[in-house]
Amino acid sequence: MKHKILDPGFIKRLERLSLLSKKIFAGKVQSLRRSTHKGNSAEFADYRSYELGDDLRYIDWNIYARLEKLLIKLFVAEEELSLYIIIDNSKSMCCPDDEKFIYAKKIAAALSYISLANLDRVGISAFSNKLDVHVMPSRGRKHFFTCVHYIESMEEDGGTSINKALFEFAKIMKRPGVVLLISDFFDPEGYESGLSFLQYKKFDVNIVQVFNPIERDMTLQGDLRLTDVETNEFIDVTVTEKLTKMYHDEFGALSSELEAFCMKRGITHLSAPTDYHFEDLILKYFKVKKMVKS
Repeated sequence: MKHKILDPGFIKRLERLSLLSKKIFAGKVQSLRRSTHKGNSAEFADYRSYELGDDLRYIDWNIYARLEKLLIKLFVAEEELSLYIIIDNSKSMCCPDDEKFIYAKKIAAALSYISLANLDRVGISAFSNKLDVHVMPSRGRKHFFTCVHYIESMEEDGGTSINKALFEFAKIMKRPGVVLLISDFFDPEGYESGLSFLQYKKFDVNIVQVFNPIERDMTLQGDLRLTDVETNEFIDVTVTEKLTKMYHDEFGALSSELEAFCMKRGITHLSAPTDYHFEDLILKYFKVKKMVKS
């Protein structure tokens, strides 16, 4: 089922924002952004080989005279970002209802618009127990319609394998950039090696942990048959007050361990319960976490 992703009035408010990164990613074109890193507007960053279509004004002719090599000078102010959005579309994202999945889609759409409005590149992938790199990185406002069409058409599918998906992603995407991973992180195999591998490959990693408050505040009681929506395995249990407390402790531990891992690795972590007002999440919380700025 398709949902209206973003309200047109909210989209206009996104015009004021731009994406932030903890890293410098020098690009081939000058975008609308100004680097968040120190240095004046002409601060030299690095060289790279000339490619057809590059602005001839940025060729270092002194180096050419000595080495007969065409090298382009890169400046901090010419920072160009590629935003890679990776959305968890495993079946757990639609359990106990589809609120998490809709919320994740809205986050992806909002960040896509913010980046594209600033001439950044945006690519979108989905994963469950396999990776689907569907929208390759591109720029321009027209690309937003491609992104939204894919986001709206995305459906839940299969189990969860975060590490496998991230390893596959890093092998496909050779150009480093900003990664935004949106998931509930319900994966018994963990997430640590996948996130660490992205950092090893020089990606600026950011995660959004989406959850439904019902999952956090579980109040089930009595004799129940609980079924895993991803594996169809079931277990018969009697939910007592003690078992409820154990569940709450485990859920809290998942969130705390994820946040601690991210803090240790320098990964931006955002906790996003679906009852958090969505516009505040983007316009306020994302700014507090320094994912975007106005």
